[in-house]
Amino acid sequence: MGNTIDWGKIHALSYGHDETNLVGSASAPSFTGLLDTYSGAAAAYSLRLLSSAWSGESCVRVRVDTTGQPEYNIGFVNNELDTATLEARCTGGLDAYVVTWYDQSGNGNDVTQASAADQPKIVSSGSTLLLNNKPTIQSLNKRLLNNNFTTSVIKTDLFVYNTDSLNASFNCYFDCGVQNTANRSYYGSDNSTPQKEIMFEGVVLTSSANSDTTQKLAFNISNSPNSLIHINNTSVASGISGANTSFVGLSLGRDYANSASSNINYQEFIRWDTDQSSNRTGIETNINDFYSIY
Repeated sequence: MGNTIDWGKIHALSYGHDETNLVGSASAPSFTGLLDTYSGAAAAYSLRLLSSAWSGESCVRVRVDTTGQPEYNIGFVNNELDTATLEARCTGGLDAYVVTWYDQSGNGNDVTQASAADQPKIVSSGSTLLLNNKPTIQSLNKRLLNNNFTTSVIKTDLFVYNTDSLNASFNCYFDCGVQNTANRSYYGSDNSTPQKEIMFEGVVLTSSANSDTTQKLAFNISNSPNSLIHINNTSVASGISGANTSFVGLSLGRDYANSASSNINYQEFIRWDTDQSSNRTGIETNINDFYSIY
């Protein structure tokens, strides 16, 4: 037999990831991903393949809740999370939690969670969690972090998620910057009745659209005074979201202080350090074609 390329090993050497128990990786097929068409992302996390340059690499590293708490890298099959391999690691009705979500942008900005108590869930009782028939990560008031990720003054954020349950408290979907100060940027839903989508960057930009538990595609731009919240191919808010500011750090699934509730499921987060307004339609179409959100 001819030699085959161990793409997972290449990834481990390139980005310093632990190669131990890498599973679900395969040789790269012919593929054009979202990031091949709309390049230059600062960070990109997804449970589907986003870039041909990432083919054969790992998608997530998970911890299986069993004796010894083993961890495994899980890759892609047919450009989607390898759920068969993931569930094979959870035979007998085990749960699995995300330790690391690998950054497909190529910048090495992985989000991780070393504390088992703070790791979001991806498998429950042996079955991969699903949102609209696609794998999802469930926050359960947990979060994935990159404390060193630096973002620019102008930001475009793409987020595929749902609010798992509505309640009277604030839901924080992602957060960056310094907690409880104007030098902070976050996106979530407020504590009004009914809830509204809200983006904060020194000044609140809030939508008139009611929050609900359906799957959503949010396309948000922070570029004061031309900021916007765009949900499911519809503009729900625009205007000034505050003074343009750069931030350090990223928390997915909950706020940095672990003070706000976070009852959400999330499947994809991409950040560009540029205004992607001119590409919005193409980006949203690519995502909706895969997830069938609206």
